[in-house]
Amino acid sequence: MAGTLLTDSKIKGIKPKEQAYYVWQASATRGTGRLGLKVYPSSRKIFVYKYHKDGARKFLSLGDYPTVTLAEATAKALTAAANITAPEKSIAEHATIKQLFHDYITTQKNKVIALMTKQKTDSTKC
Repeated sequence: MAGTLLTDSKIKGIKPKEQAYYVWQASATRGTGRLGLKVYPSSRKIFVYKYHKDGARKFLSLGDYPTVTLAEATAKALTAAANITAPEKSIAEHATIKQLFHDYITTQKNKVIALMTKQKTDSTKC
């Protein structure tokens, strides 16, 4: 997909497809890496930083959207670009069990709300 200027509203509006795909930030200087978003069929969205090292394309996961905001992902991408010799070391943050649990519960609540809303609209049509 061609580069686009990522904004919070554009990210919210990105729809999943049958296969995972990337949406890249348009403002990128050649040779510095690029901030993007990987969109999965399950609607999961992950910020990624793509860069080249030793002739190989590499990806660095910056975190799940909306847990990680666009501003935070941009800051992490800038930090990685500044430390391009070892971006894995400059960004590596591991989620705690509490954060993982909170993210899981939030996702499940959102799925239930969406399902209930869909069922409610379906029942009003009959």
